[in-house]
Amino acid sequence: MRLTASAAVVMSAALLGGCATTGFVEETAAQLQTQVGAQISQIRGELNEVETIVQQQAVRIEGTEQAAQNAFAVATSAEQAAGMAQRTVEELSGTFEITNRRLVYEMVIDEIVAGFRISDAALPDEVRAYLDRFVDDLRAMPIASHVEIEGHTDSTGSAANNARLGMERADNARRYLHEAHQLPLHKMSIISYGEDRPVAPNNTAEGRAQNRRVVVRVLA
Repeated sequence: MRLTASAAVVMSAALLGGCATTGFVEETAAQLQTQVGAQISQIRGELNEVETIVQQQAVRIEGTEQAAQNAFAVATSAEQAAGMAQRTVEELSGTFEITNRRLVYEMVIDEIVAGFRISDAALPDEVRAYLDRFVDDLRAMPIASHVEIEGHTDSTGSAANNARLGMERADNARRYLHEAHQLPLHKMSIISYGEDRPVAPNNTAEGRAQNRRVVVRVLA
């Protein structure tokens, strides 16, 4: 065990035969108590400083996290606003383009005149013949610029299946026009309305036959 200088003095005095008086011992003990108290106060002060620094750093970190969250929220809102603006521009552009196109020719090919069968997207020979006639008429139009092909069905089956079937009919017509007559694909667009736009009641065979159709339009 290591002794402080003051304690060593006390021990030495005791070993020298009692030369130290009671007052000297008490004074020495008081000095030791004062030194220890001062050291404890210093340590407490240092601890308080450290605690203050830690609290300040915590406040700074919390403020940084809040700033980061605010910045992220602002960036997200800006991204959403940019997306909405882009969609608005696209919609307005599409509307402007459609509005400024003029219908110059239309051919309706349904089962009555050609022969689309129930739940069948294949092009019968009669449909191909009508498409051949359409191309002849198209080439006689110097102002033609775009071909729009619609696919329609009757109400037989589910709406989802009819939407798919209408698209297949329109796509088969476009493929035939491209492969047989070399019409550019980028000059033709297709859309399916499925069973949503009937031209006749679906409660009769004749009405359903009219609704199974492809409509080909020329727009300038």
